[in-house]
Order: sequence, then C-alpha cells, then structure tokens
Amino acid sequence: MLYFDQLIQSATGYVSLIPFVCGILILNRASATVKLLTFLIGLALLTEHLSILLANQGTNNLFLFHLYPSAELIVYLFIYRVHFTERHIPRTLLIIGLAFVFLSIINSLFIQKIDEFNTYGRSIESLILSILSITFLIINIQKWKGNSNQGQAIFWINTGALLYFPLNLVFFVMSNFLLKNYSNTFHNSLWTFHALLSFTQYFLFTIAIYTEWKRTKSPVLS
Repeated sequence: MLYFDQLIQSATGYVSLIPFVCGILILNRASATVKLLTFLIGLALLTEHLSILLANQGTNNLFLFHLYPSAELIVYLFIYRVHFTERHIPRTLLIIGLAFVFLSIINSLFIQKIDEFNTYGRSIESLILSILSITFLIINIQKWKGNSNQGQAIFWINTGALLYFPLNLVFFVMSNFLLKNYSNTFHNSLWTFHALLSFTQYFLFTIAIYTEWKRTKSPVLS
C-alpha cells in the first residue's frame, strides 16, 4: 500500500504534462477559454516541479503554496468571466479576486507564515471555486439541457472544478486536525486521494482541450 501511495503521489507532478502539451499544440487556434486553461495547467506544472526541486534540495517549498492559490483563482475567474453573461458578474468576480489576494497576503504575513502549510488560503479558494462552479452549473443547466454541451470546453472545465474543489475543501479544512490526531499512514492515504483527484481533474481538462481541437478542426467552424 505504501508503494502504491508513493507511486501515485510521485506521478501527480507529471500528469499535468499531457493536457499542457495538448493545449500548446492547438494554442494558436484555441478560444480564450482554452488558452487560459493551458496557462493554468502550465502554472500548476511549474509550481509542482519547483516544489519537487526544492524538496529534493532540502529547501522549504511551502511558500509556493501561498502564492499558487491566488494565481490559480485569478485564472479561473478569467475563465468564468468569459462565460457568465450576466452584467453584474464581471465586477463581482473582480471583487472576489482582489479580496482573496488581500486575505492571502494577511494570512501569509500574520497567521500562517510562508514556511507553514497554507490550509486557510487553500480552503477559502476551494470554497470560492466550489460555489462558483455550482452557480455556473445552475445558471446553465437549462441552457445545456438537450444540447451537445459535452462539446464545449467550459463544460468539462466546470465539471473538473465541481469534482475537485468541494472534495479539496473538506481535505484542506481537516488536514491539520487529521495530521495531529491520526497516524501518518492514514494521513498519507489522504494525500493519495488528493493525488487521484488531481488525476481526475487533469483528465477532464484533457477532454476539454480535445473538444476544442475537434471544434476548430471542423471544416464548418474553421
């Protein structure tokens, strides 16, 4: 079981390569949504590999996970901004993004320092994106009903967010408590579960990029 956990957790740093390469290959003709998605995946890939590099050198890499949530949330907000048609939404998303960055700075300076695990920032980000993805689904569910929504990249991106962030929220909220009160083996299994969530999310991102490739490849739409 320990070998399985190590294998899955090690592979997490590389699984994002697949959708990132796919996104780069169609970048010139991709929509703004897929360009932003490719940038998001590249950002995650860079963070993951910097984290591995620093860890192998014995350097504290936790500061990366104070910076990454703000960057990730902002890119997601740009993605959703493209697809929300309601007039008040862009301003709301801007306020959410600025407020989160401000709270992240306060957290990193005074609450959970940059050499500590950023459970608060990750939890709040997961809560925001959980609410946002559910709201987006509710607004669009009638529009998508009976249509080929599976052919839209945003459908798969939102599905990935719906699966990843609500479960991530529970994971990050409970992480410190579980670390202090349960065995390392159990805590390690939770990180494996988190890694499997990442696998699922990147798989859905790959489908999103594939649907974009298929759409732009069509003679009717080109």
